[in-house]
Amino acid sequence: MLAAFDSVQHAVAAEVATAVGEAAAPEQVLTAVLRAMIPTDDTAMRRLRVVAQFESLALTEDILATRIREGHAELLAFLERLLESSRIRLDSNNTEGTLQGLLATAEGLSGQVLLGQSSPDRALALLQTSIDDMFRGVAS
Repeated sequence: MLAAFDSVQHAVAAEVATAVGEAAAPEQVLTAVLRAMIPTDDTAMRRLRVVAQFESLALTEDILATRIREGHAELLAFLERLLESSRIRLDSNNTEGTLQGLLATAEGLSGQVLLGQSSPDRALALLQTSIDDMFRGVAS
């Protein structure tokens, strides 16, 4: 079970790496990571449905819940390091909270797309607005 979950996570990471390339600016990497959470084609829909099933199962399976929490913490730490390694400083004294809010927004929009409540294009536009709002007022 955990191997299947890890496989999905590695596939998403590989797609993000391919999408942004090696010389991408930190804000491009952050945007690509968050956009990867929104399913835009059949392959992504299938993959993210699997992730949603794992997340539901994690409500009753401690081992899976631990793995998901650890993965989320690693992603959050990666995004924080990404911003710290650049000249980007958020217009906030709560970078972790701001990034956690963005992750929650992406996850929620993903669920709406999976349920057919929103189109992928609409979800991506809403996500981009949230990203743009985060970077508004950033001194670089």
